Amino acid sequence: MTWRPMTAEELVSRPEARLEGSLLLIVLCAAALGVVAILLLLAALLTLPAALLFGGFAGSLLTGRGPAGLAALYAIPTLYLLIWALAFLIMTFMRSPLAPGLASWGLIGWAGVRLVVSVAGQFWIASQYSGGAEFMLQSLVPMLLAFIGEAMLVVGFWIYMRDSPRPNAYFRRRLRAG
Repeated sequence: MTWRPMTAEELVSRPEARLEGSLLLIVLCAAALGVVAILLLLAALLTLPAALLFGGFAGSLLTGRGPAGLAALYAIPTLYLLIWALAFLIMTFMRSPLAPGLASWGLIGWAGVRLVVSVAGQFWIASQYSGGAEFMLQSLVPMLLAFIGEAMLVVGFWIYMRDSPRPNAYFRRRLRAG
């Protein structure tokens, strides 16, 4: 695929150069994701004093044992996605030409982190409870199937950001030649 730079007139007149359509929907989803992640993190911080006062939360969080250790493990992909969403929003409003590539690589990183954390969490749960091989089969297979779905979504996002006219016009200020 060959691309050509947009003229000054095209930058103003072409709808592809505006934040509309699918790109706007992605930005709104990233904003909603950021708001929900911030609310969840605030809720966790608000419950932290009670957990510290009335339970062994701090010890289990620091040692990685107990439900608090598992919660801390599963918080890693959430924090990663929050940072990704905020960075994507900032780069979008700056119209950074690096935004499509960095956002795509960021989602690939998130999928990898999420897979590692999910597998580690399942092994942690399996080590706490004697469920045997059936437990691993019942817990890992659905998680791996969900990961395949996430990989499909990440690939679709990557292709859209790389090949679609709107992200190329909005971020990179270029159109398909011909």
